[in-house]
Amino acid sequence: MKRVKLLIFFLPVIILFAWPSSVLADAKALDTVKDTYANEVYPDKVYGNYDHLIVSNKFTTRVVYIQFEDTDLPEGAIFDKAILNFYISDVNYVDSAKVNIGLVTRTWGETTITWNHKPTINQAQAIESAFSLTGTGGREIDVTPLVRQWLKGAENKGLFIYPYGFLYGTTETEYAFTLKSKESGTQRANIVVRYHFEPTPTPEPTSIPTPEPTSIPTPKIITGQAEEITSTPTPKESPTPALESGERTGFIFSLTLGQIIIIGLILLALLVAGVTVLVYSQRKSTKKPKKKSN
Repeated sequence: MKRVKLLIFFLPVIILFAWPSSVLADAKALDTVKDTYANEVYPDKVYGNYDHLIVSNKFTTRVVYIQFEDTDLPEGAIFDKAILNFYISDVNYVDSAKVNIGLVTRTWGETTITWNHKPTINQAQAIESAFSLTGTGGREIDVTPLVRQWLKGAENKGLFIYPYGFLYGTTETEYAFTLKSKESGTQRANIVVRYHFEPTPTPEPTSIPTPEPTSIPTPKIITGQAEEITSTPTPKESPTPALESGERTGFIFSLTLGQIIIIGLILLALLVAGVTVLVYSQRKSTKKPKKKSN
C-alpha cells in the first residue's frame, strides 16, 4: 500500500520528464504587419487600405501579399513547425481551392503594390496547399519550409499567395475566396511558430561508497603474559557461568560471601565455647580437696 501511495505522489513528475517534447512545446504567434492584393483587371489600383484580401483565378486573377513579424525565437529554442492561420469570409464557384505560397524577395508597401508594380518572389521554393471552400471560417496551412528559410537567414519580406497554376501556366479549378485583412480589426492572418527546448539532463546521483569495516588486529601474545580479549561480548540474560577446566568445585567455593561469614562466626563461637569448657575443666581439677574434721 505504501508503494502505491508513493507512485501516485510521484506520477506528475514522471509524466513531466517522460512526456514527448512536442507536448511540452512552446508557441509564438507572428502577427500581420502589412497586407494587400493586386488585381489583373485593374493593374494600377492599390488595395492596401481594404478590410479584405481576395485570391481568385476566375474572370480575373488576384494575388495576395502578407508580411508578418520577424521570427525571433528565444535563445536555445529548437524550431518545430509553423502554421499559417487565416479567416475566409466569402467563397465562390467551387468547394475547394489550391494555392501556391512562397517568399517575397523585395521590400514592398501597402500603398505601392499594384498589378503592374508587384514585388519579386522566390518561385522555386514555393509550396502548394489545398483546402475546403465549403463555408466560411478559419483555415490552416503548414508553412514550415518557408519559415525555416527565415530562420536560416533569408530576410523576412513576407509571403505571397497565388492561385495554383498561375506560376506555371496551368489551372485545375476556378475559384475565388476572400480573407480578412489587418484593417478588419479581427481575424487577420497570423503564423504560429512552435518550438521546444532540449530537456536539461538530470545529473546522475553521486554514489557514496560504503566504508569497509575496519578489521581489529589480533593482539600478539607476549611471552609470560596471557592473551587479552579485545572484543566486548554482547550482554545476555544472566546465564549460569560454566566452570572452566581446572577450577575447584568444592562446597565452600559454591557459597556466597554472606554464607561464608555466617559459617565463620559459627565456627568462631564453637571455638570460643570449646576453649571456655577446657579452661573451666582445668581449673576444677587443680582445686585441692578439703580435709574432713574428725
